[in-house]
Amino acid sequence: MNEFKDLVTSDQKEANVFICGIPNDKNSLNRKGAAYFPRTLRSASYLVPARDLVGNSLKQIKIYDCGDYAYEDLNKLTNELQFNFLTKNGFHIIVGGDHSISIPSERAFYCKCLKLNKQPVIIHLDAHLDMMQAVENNQFSNFSVLCRASEYGYNDKNICVIGPRVFNEEEMDYLSKHKTIDVFKSLDLRKLGVSGLAEYLVNKYADNRYLVYISFNLDVLDPSYAPSVQNPVSFGLTNYEVSGILGALVAGLNVDTIDIVEGTPNYDPNGVTTNLTLKIIYEMLSSLISSETVK
Repeated sequence: MNEFKDLVTSDQKEANVFICGIPNDKNSLNRKGAAYFPRTLRSASYLVPARDLVGNSLKQIKIYDCGDYAYEDLNKLTNELQFNFLTKNGFHIIVGGDHSISIPSERAFYCKCLKLNKQPVIIHLDAHLDMMQAVENNQFSNFSVLCRASEYGYNDKNICVIGPRVFNEEEMDYLSKHKTIDVFKSLDLRKLGVSGLAEYLVNKYADNRYLVYISFNLDVLDPSYAPSVQNPVSFGLTNYEVSGILGALVAGLNVDTIDIVEGTPNYDPNGVTTNLTLKIIYEMLSSLISSETVK
């Protein structure tokens, strides 16, 4: 048996999907263990068939596993991602780690976009806004990601958060000062639906001027579907909603990179959350194939 069921290649030139891990959870306060998620997800991939929900093969996908990057220094990791991982020609998947790993990866992506003369877009799927300036004097916490992104240069009108349902006063104040950030609360999805949300985002960002980074925090899912996350919050999105949103975005937009963060294997004895994550990844890869994003 092989990792990702024989989708992995040892030839970088053959690959059209590149994956790496950033096993770090030092910047989170709740439910440690996300540092083990890259290893756990790889292990689970030995057992889950590489087919989508209707049985279509994913054999057109060729994954090159770049291994793990250490998060010991913010600038060092940013440079490694910018000049090594994100330069590879294909679709990029980064597996965390707590959500703070998105700070260096979104910085690296921003620099990549500047070099390519593209407008960088970041779309977060998250139960939280992550708009706190600092948590316990840590400006690089997993709840400070979007503050650091905006600070680094991302335009508010090119930032979107999908699925939040926990709001503190500091974050609401931040949002009131950054009115052009798109926020689609969990309850909004009940009215708008996956198709309505996807239509809005595709209409806004389908232009080739944009390059898109998606940050998929597993806590956007309702805990009944994904209980083993760092900060579970009730009234979340369903597995079908999240899979549908990601599929529509990678099919309709110029998505270059996605990170997947905050799975906690030590709270997942039956592997429910890990296996769901893997199935969502496979659905997303299926959308890449059907949209002819990969050949």
